[in-house]
Amino acid sequence: IVEAVTSKRTGKEKEFVMKMPALEGEGQDQIIVQGAIDFFVVKEDEVVLVDYKFTQSQNEQILRKRYEKQLDFYEKALQKAFPGKKTSKYLLSLKQSKLIKF
Repeated sequence: IVEAVTSKRTGKEKEFVMKMPALEGEGQDQIIVQGAIDFFVVKEDEVVLVDYKFTQSQNEQILRKRYEKQLDFYEKALQKAFPGKKTSKYLLSLKQSKLIKF
């Protein structure tokens, strides 16, 4: 992560709006997803995504379950913006000073 933070191509509080299928693999219905990505770094072959949370929960499994879908949406938005790059996803629990890799 430290190497990623020193990169020159970063984004903070980057808002996005995208269309996506309402249900994966079913029908033509689409929904609009809107969000703001806390922090990301664009490296040569990947995009590193970090979402900040100030939460009381210390249980990593609960945090994963609670925020997995949100990070998946952010990943899809970054894949549209930077096609061909893999995405590494992290949740930074500010209260616990803990970095969780997804």
